[in-house]
Amino acid sequence: MGTLQKQLFEQVILHIREHQMLTSGERVLVGVSGGVDSVVLLHVLRRLSHRLNIRLHVAHLNHQFRGEEAARDAEFVQRLAELYDVPCTIESVDVPARIREKKLSPQDAARSARYQFFFDLAAKIGAQKIATAHHADDQAETVLLGLIRGVGLHGLGGIQPVSNGIIIRPLLSTTRAQIEQFAQAEKLAYITDSSNFSRKYLRNAIRLDLIPMLQKCFSPAILKRLAAYAQMFQEDAFFIDKMTQAHYHNVCHREDAAIQIDLAQFFCLPATLRRAIIVQAFHELTNAAYTLSMKQVRAVLELFERAVSGQSYSLPSGIIASCQERSGRLQHGKQLHGLPDEAVLKAVPLICPGVTRIGSWQIETTMKDRASSQSLLSHQQLQDEEVIVQEMDYDRLSLPIIVRFREPGDWFCPLGMVGKKRLKKFFIDRKVPQHTRQTIPLLVDQVGVVWVAGYAIDERVKVTTQTSRLLRCRIRQIGFTGEIEEDQT
Repeated sequence: MGTLQKQLFEQVILHIREHQMLTSGERVLVGVSGGVDSVVLLHVLRRLSHRLNIRLHVAHLNHQFRGEEAARDAEFVQRLAELYDVPCTIESVDVPARIREKKLSPQDAARSARYQFFFDLAAKIGAQKIATAHHADDQAETVLLGLIRGVGLHGLGGIQPVSNGIIIRPLLSTTRAQIEQFAQAEKLAYITDSSNFSRKYLRNAIRLDLIPMLQKCFSPAILKRLAAYAQMFQEDAFFIDKMTQAHYHNVCHREDAAIQIDLAQFFCLPATLRRAIIVQAFHELTNAAYTLSMKQVRAVLELFERAVSGQSYSLPSGIIASCQERSGRLQHGKQLHGLPDEAVLKAVPLICPGVTRIGSWQIETTMKDRASSQSLLSHQQLQDEEVIVQEMDYDRLSLPIIVRFREPGDWFCPLGMVGKKRLKKFFIDRKVPQHTRQTIPLLVDQVGVVWVAGYAIDERVKVTTQTSRLLRCRIRQIGFTGEIEEDQT
């Protein structure tokens, strides 16, 4: 192995450890398009799999954009997985049909379909992590894309090394030049997506024209500088999230299908926190996996500043911003400019032990031997304004477990009951407002719902005197961290 290859392997190992991406024994779903980035990612992880003690599974989605070329890509990935002796799942989705039906851009429709495929497959095979081939050049492109589109601080933070505790980017500290040199040195075969050279996509124009111009005319080190800015923006956004949580409940009050904002207190806060509170209120109502644009946030701020009763502004997911006397208000209303259902994460694998993120919820799980820990009673659910804690009998669970929101036909056997109960009927009996039912996280194993967060567990997973191992879950709602993902895998 040459010096170049050794350097890249060690660089990736360092990046993985620095961001605690992987734990020994985990199964990792690797998104492989067949391009040089994802081929190198698979090659590196395969070589490191024994050292890291991980198991790999290749995933490829045919978006049906490019006819025979797309079919060629899928066949190439299948052969590559066989060469590496790694299990592989290939699926096909009619993304052009989704574009027509949902009025989406090609990039948004493809990204939505791809990530939903990844999450569904990870849950099916019990993968704890999903690895994508984003690299340092993608990070720079994302920051520039955010500046051009006018996103907020979270968006300018670019691509996170780890998202939702599940998606990992082992190559994020590696440049495209390093990846291509590595592929050449290792004599790796890969395919080229012709759409990567189409300037009708803004990201491609940034990569092909803007970045080379910046490197030539201003600084050859522009990629490093943009990556450094992204890291700084991520750190600033983390601090602002903490400050937002400290002030949010003093300013915002939940009222059924709406959030009321005390404008007197609201306008005493710094502008940065005012913007963050609007975004947080939006996500409390929707649990959306996307965030508001700066244009949308500014429009709501201007509406609140005018404070004219009766005026309103339509946001995504059918949320309406309005003013009533001295209060601002976000509420569910008629959908005017909503985004598609695919924009909301339908299911993510539960990381156990570890931290799982879905929408604006964070779930921290730990495993304990009952004999060596002080257990809660099975019918108890510790709850305060911020954190809910629940324990279950780990050995009664049918793994893997996923986290998702309500789906038609869901049922479970609430603790203390003998028979099944439809989740819809359970919510009605508990007088849970209809608009909040879709925002309550559910833990679901291979049998069915095991926990309706904040309400009840299933009878079969209760802690008893026979329980030997406990699964403890701590769930809380946190500030939403929006990211701009790469347009193409």
